[in-house]
Amino acid sequence: MDLAGLVRERRAALDMEKTLPSFLAESWSRRCFNCLAAHPLLEVLQVDVHLSAARRAKISMDGLLGSLAFAALFFSVDGSAVASRNPSDCAIEQGSLTWYLFASVLAMLMNSVPCILVHRLARRDFVQRRQNWRLQLARRWLGSLCFWSFGLGLSTLHLLIIAAFLANMGEEHHWVWMFSFTVVIFRKLVIVPLLACAFSLGPDLLCGGCTTSSSTAAPKKFGLETSEPPEPSEMAEAGSWHAKVAELAGRGIRVRQLLDFYARLGEDVMTHFDPAKSTTHDVVRQAIIPLSMELRDLRTFRVTLHEVFGVDGGPCKITVGGGVPKSPKPWSSGDGMLAPAQSLLVEEVGREEHLHLCLLPGSLQLEAKIHGSTFWTGFCGEVAVGPEGTNRAALRLSIHPWAEDASFSSDAEVLDIDIEASPARCNQRQHKVLSASRGILADPLELPIEVGSPLGPNPGAREEEDLLTGFSYATVVNSNKPLLAAKMVTHNWGNRFVFLLAAIFSDALGLETYDGVAELLERKWLAELYERLRKAGKLSDAYWVCAFSVNQHAGICATPPATDSTGFAIAPCRCSTPKHFTGDQSEMNKFDDMMAFLKQRHRQNAARHGSEIRLKQVVAMDIDFSLLSRVWCVAELVEADSLHLMQAVKLHSAASQSRCLDKIVHLDVAEANASFPADKDLVLSKIEDIPAFNHGLQNLLLHRLEPFLGRNSMVAANCLDDTVLGVLTVMI
Repeated sequence: MDLAGLVRERRAALDMEKTLPSFLAESWSRRCFNCLAAHPLLEVLQVDVHLSAARRAKISMDGLLGSLAFAALFFSVDGSAVASRNPSDCAIEQGSLTWYLFASVLAMLMNSVPCILVHRLARRDFVQRRQNWRLQLARRWLGSLCFWSFGLGLSTLHLLIIAAFLANMGEEHHWVWMFSFTVVIFRKLVIVPLLACAFSLGPDLLCGGCTTSSSTAAPKKFGLETSEPPEPSEMAEAGSWHAKVAELAGRGIRVRQLLDFYARLGEDVMTHFDPAKSTTHDVVRQAIIPLSMELRDLRTFRVTLHEVFGVDGGPCKITVGGGVPKSPKPWSSGDGMLAPAQSLLVEEVGREEHLHLCLLPGSLQLEAKIHGSTFWTGFCGEVAVGPEGTNRAALRLSIHPWAEDASFSSDAEVLDIDIEASPARCNQRQHKVLSASRGILADPLELPIEVGSPLGPNPGAREEEDLLTGFSYATVVNSNKPLLAAKMVTHNWGNRFVFLLAAIFSDALGLETYDGVAELLERKWLAELYERLRKAGKLSDAYWVCAFSVNQHAGICATPPATDSTGFAIAPCRCSTPKHFTGDQSEMNKFDDMMAFLKQRHRQNAARHGSEIRLKQVVAMDIDFSLLSRVWCVAELVEADSLHLMQAVKLHSAASQSRCLDKIVHLDVAEANASFPADKDLVLSKIEDIPAFNHGLQNLLLHRLEPFLGRNSMVAANCLDDTVLGVLTVMI
């Protein structure tokens, strides 16, 4: 083995030394935390906006009193602890199977069912700011009233049963009650938390024996890759198939570009867009395909504020607007605040857009606009701000195109660098370059593009026949430049488009569920969402989304259905792009190769440049889990698992556990759906053993959805305690 191979093996061994102990510690600590979280005393100390500490304490107390009342009631009927009762008063023969069933049913009716009902009544939620918010608030008040009324009534009933039992208990049987009381306390404080922890192990116990491979490779959950990365010559293998795979891999789309796209929906494109109804398929047909007919020349500019005249200081806020959408685009200018002797980057500005300048000296607000055509090749001069006919202030600015390359860093900080403006009137001085949405300038010596020089090809100079050639939307917004994505999104085209973007933004923000972000998108509160993404430093994260990254003009654009899901007609695309549904030029049959290519390319970047980026998969799960019935989605899930990719499943909080389990249990790739029968045939042709594939997929989903499916482990543990352990207690 060569020296490079030895170095890679040594690095993998060092990684294993760090990863293996941390994984084992994480696994055991997670189980320990599950056990502690299920403890009725420690549970009260947890912070939960949906269930207050007082209500959790009330529910735990009802469970304890219910178990004591159940034991007291059966001791009363049995007569073993109450002198005034006789066993013959019980019509059911004690010790029989019927007696045990009756005891279990009574335990459920006395304790488990009321406690579950009380738990449902105890949950609360936020009032949504809609027209019927008063009705929502009234319902929540009614729910609170029902919880406390029903809960207090249940506690009173339990206390009456216990008090009646104690009043009639013979003195010689006090030890029986004390023993039963001790057993009940031990069950609730020790046995029930352990049972809840054991139930949370369900996916591991269910699928523990499904792995039959004798391979010595590292387990996938370790996140390690011990195989040698391919050489550059192997990655650059000749052939049109591989060339298309590499082209697809370079079609990432940034978070801020997705924000920009969503801002246009319902404005200048797809004016009938309905966040509550429009699906991803609708948006692809009505917005993505029409907007990807020609390339856009988007540039990044460095704006330097040299001096302010006419007023005493004050920062200048810069935003982009005036093009499409008409509303401002704060995601193009970072925080947008610029003080004298400072510079910032304004990204992805079109020629038809303008820079909006707002000077804020004290309580004043002086505004001005500079059209994109004015600074497209460079600008340096004074700009008057404020209303005409008054003592207007002036800003001395220089605006220059900035080459987009690897000189951007994702770390947000402030650096001191020297900036030399092109015109002679702008003297050389010391400035601070503020981090914009993409990052700071990493190379302080790099000069801006010379004024007047073009920045890439001008789409307006294309010949007429080329204008009829469509592109992928990612290609359009990236000005035909490749962008390597760090995360691949698996989603269902039948799901609401708002949920797709919400899942992506939730992943960027590190959220487990996406319904909160979906609410912001539905209300078009994009400024608030942008601010959260900006503070998290995620505006430049690149995702691979088939709806945006695949050239729809090379496939489906010419054969749309008559209407979309909202009833609006869909016009066929007018492009002349050749269609490829199979073969080397098709973009619909290379997802597995493209995922492998992205993974290997990131590994190469890590080996050469020390990059910490690893390819990940984001699964945008719909509420009804119909994604699991789509053949391409299923194939992507399994392919990502086989490639050792980290997988993040994003769920809606309204998703049903029972529906999820039903989908997983009845999962069969042979019964999965596809938009085109040929797609399903292609996927099935790559599967050698369909039953084994289904079993492996069920294993994968149970593990990935373990946190979601394990939410009710505490309820299940209490039910088992009431129906089995409670009966065993009275038997003893």
